[in-house]
Amino acid sequence: MIISAWSDKGGQGKTTLAVNIAACLKVPLIDLDPQADAARWAARVGHPCTAFGEETEPEEVAAQIAPKFTSKDLVVVDCPPGHHTRSLLGMSLSRLTIIPVKSGDADLAAFGRAIERVQEIRQRGNPDLEVGVVLNFARGTRWSHVTHEALSRKTAQFHYLGEIGLRQSVEDSYRHGKTLLSMGGATAHEFRSVFQHLLDLNLF
Repeated sequence: MIISAWSDKGGQGKTTLAVNIAACLKVPLIDLDPQADAARWAARVGHPCTAFGEETEPEEVAAQIAPKFTSKDLVVVDCPPGHHTRSLLGMSLSRLTIIPVKSGDADLAAFGRAIERVQEIRQRGNPDLEVGVVLNFARGTRWSHVTHEALSRKTAQFHYLGEIGLRQSVEDSYRHGKTLLSMGGATAHEFRSVFQHLLDLNLF
């Protein structure tokens, strides 16, 4: 079974979620993004990760990922942003895809495109694909609060998992090779809440 992290637009924080969720679940991480940020972070944390570089042919990536779709063993997959072939592969084979979103206008527009893409994948062969949404880099602004309120309304399109604030400790966790939980403080508290909401979905 696959949990993927994906966003239509880069810089939303999908890699942060992928690495930390895999670490909390104690399951393998697969890095499909040629930039390999998740693989580098996982190596620093000491968490198992399989990475596919740019030189890996799409057919080889598909052959490695496809069996995970029906496997009982859970893996977390960090997908490239946008409509990269690997992104669509990772999402189309997922039980759950987690989409981080920021509250900026361009970010919300990208989130709208992401939900449309998810609907296409559901219609084309993965009707059970679930979506979890995290408001990332949340600020103490009125617009951030409005975005939080909008995302938290009940909808059939996605599950709102909560928010993670714009904090230096998130960057520090990557730099020092630590998980968000090990950093402690407000960031750990927020991520713990997001993770608990993820568990409450009872999808795995």
